[in-house]
Amino acid sequence: MKMISILLTALLLAACNTPVVTPPDKGDSTDSTGGIVPQPQTRDVMTYITTADNTMHFDAIGKDFAEGLNMSPELTLTINPNQRYQDFDGFGAAITGAAAYNLMQMSQANRTKLLRETFDVKEGMGYSYVRVPIGGSDFNARSNYDYTCCDTKGIEHFALTSDETQYIIPVLKEILAINPDLKVMGTPWSCPRWMKVDDINKKGTYNNWVGGYLNPDYYQDYATYFVKWIQAFEAEGVNITSVTVENEPLNWGNSMSLYMPWNQERDFVKTALGPAFRAANLQTKIICFDHNYNYDGKEDQQQYPLKIYADADASQYIDGAAYHNYGGNPSELENIHKKAPGKNLYFTEASIGTWNYQSFNQSLMQEMKNTCMATVTRWCKAVIVWNFMLDGLAEMPNYIIVATFSERSVVARGYINRPITCGASPLLSLVVLVSSCTTTPEHTVCFFGSSVCKGVGADSLQGYADLVGQRLPHGWQAVNVSVSGNDTYDLFARYDRDLMPTSAKYVVVGLSLGNEGLHEKGERALLSYRENMPRLIEQLQRDGHTVIVTNNYPRADFNAVDYNDLCEVNLEVQQWNVTTVNLFGTIDDGRGHWADNYWDGQDIWHPNSRGHHAFASAFPISMWQALDKGKPLPEKISTDGDKNNVYCVSFTPESGLESYTLCYESDGEFHYEVFAGAQRQGEMPPASFRICGNNIHQLMFYRSAMTPREIDAVRSGRMLRSSLELYCPLLGDNPANYAQTMNTITTN
Repeated sequence: MKMISILLTALLLAACNTPVVTPPDKGDSTDSTGGIVPQPQTRDVMTYITTADNTMHFDAIGKDFAEGLNMSPELTLTINPNQRYQDFDGFGAAITGAAAYNLMQMSQANRTKLLRETFDVKEGMGYSYVRVPIGGSDFNARSNYDYTCCDTKGIEHFALTSDETQYIIPVLKEILAINPDLKVMGTPWSCPRWMKVDDINKKGTYNNWVGGYLNPDYYQDYATYFVKWIQAFEAEGVNITSVTVENEPLNWGNSMSLYMPWNQERDFVKTALGPAFRAANLQTKIICFDHNYNYDGKEDQQQYPLKIYADADASQYIDGAAYHNYGGNPSELENIHKKAPGKNLYFTEASIGTWNYQSFNQSLMQEMKNTCMATVTRWCKAVIVWNFMLDGLAEMPNYIIVATFSERSVVARGYINRPITCGASPLLSLVVLVSSCTTTPEHTVCFFGSSVCKGVGADSLQGYADLVGQRLPHGWQAVNVSVSGNDTYDLFARYDRDLMPTSAKYVVVGLSLGNEGLHEKGERALLSYRENMPRLIEQLQRDGHTVIVTNNYPRADFNAVDYNDLCEVNLEVQQWNVTTVNLFGTIDDGRGHWADNYWDGQDIWHPNSRGHHAFASAFPISMWQALDKGKPLPEKISTDGDKNNVYCVSFTPESGLESYTLCYESDGEFHYEVFAGAQRQGEMPPASFRICGNNIHQLMFYRSAMTPREIDAVRSGRMLRSSLELYCPLLGDNPANYAQTMNTITTN
């Protein structure tokens, strides 16, 4: 084993036996223009460092392997040459029509300078893989103009357009002159409109760029379209390494799109595209899917690639699958690899735009984590992001590094690439990446909210977050990055600065409508909460976090209108597709105020220590073990018409219970019991429960008191989940608990 020490304060990548460029005060000379003339030195490892404070930009620093104990404050990385991963093809970006157009507006000298800095493997970043559209995309050279290479009906009319001949191909030729090993991936956004139908069976005409299905009658023509496009590029000296079958096949509403469920993509590859490539003797790889980790939330499209791989006649033509990160969790890459280890994985699109970019220092770690680390360490053999360059005239997706040239100011993508040698198995490089970039410890819980979540109001700030942290399983830890006065906008603003460095897998979002200004702003506060909280949850989930949301709690100055709004929004939160905790029901006085003795009588915004204890009691203790085991959110299971002969149910709630709601059905009749500890002071809930009746079904036990409208929602059949400790449908007398806890019941 060999060891190398790396500073944790920097973002690092490494490659073996590469010349190290030292700063000019260590022996470098300068040329006639004052530029540094590097004096290379050979070291065991070269690290490339970019820091969020902009003090270092891909700066090269050499390191040597060491033996023995590391006494410095640096991290020791141990290299194991016997542990090998995927062969790696490289990093890159998309050369769309728009990107190529902007490049061609630059002078030859400036364009060459930029391309050399980006694609040169010795003197630049060493980009080695680009993605280009097959026909039009949502970023064409000609504004508001959608097209394919065969818009006149009949495949004999195929021809490249000016986007390809004047912009994309000339740019690719210049890149190939700099990096002859460049790999090129082609992707169509849509087939020609004359090949589309509105329904795969009825085959009605669909003359629209957005949506539609590929008519099976034109499978062979569309396969020929791919072949002709590849051959046309090859005739220009541009070899096509791979193609994806369709960009975002589950996105009906893209500006150019073709809806292609897994069974239709399978049939197209199996019956047309694969055989056409083989007949034309093309070595171009076929890659399936090319869409989000969560399959756009479509249940019947989950694990899309695996469904195609299951058909041997289709699978024989497919090299692997490609993914984007606009939805879902990158852990899906690992899931697919485990089930299909013989197939490759590619990451082919991520974007930064006005919706998620605030500054370089805030985005650096997030993008390294989500776009680089989350993919390279999960078996992707290439990482390709979206537009290489846009002109900044519209708020469209970009990766942002501003490079100002004499002709115009352009926005170009920047990405750390050079250290991983293409075609090599990333041994040292991956070890350094994993160890030096932000990771997500499996058993760290981060509380991310405002003053109540911080502990304000409690003695010594030992609030509910601290109390929940004390009850975490052995070996777990809690961190709290809550800041007083924060609302949803503030959490977005400090997301990268405060949350990301914690590397927590679990994030508890602790805000309330009071933080949004409900009492003061009314409808505006409701709107900002309803819009921003789901966005925040989505971003956290996209970044690989497991999210727990606390619901909205009272305040001493809330009025009847505020109370009604609280109850309405909390009912919505109960049904969100995320784990939630009902703080409100543990401390409400029935009017939206802190209950007596649960606040100090003066601080209208915060509960006291007793109130914080009540909040903490709403968290099921075994919820963390259940989440750790991957137990999903419960869904309602129908028991209509079931005769299970269950007459008695017994259970013991987890410790610390202060309030509860119990619901169940017996002989089809709905029963419930609510115990609001804050309103029944001096009383304690039972230590255990035994319920008897005939044919007991739909047992639900919550660690908080519900409002009448929440009870009515459960009665009507809706699935409420906040602080749910037990959900036992008792279908056919099965006592299984589907709530996200480890508690159990016994029957009869």
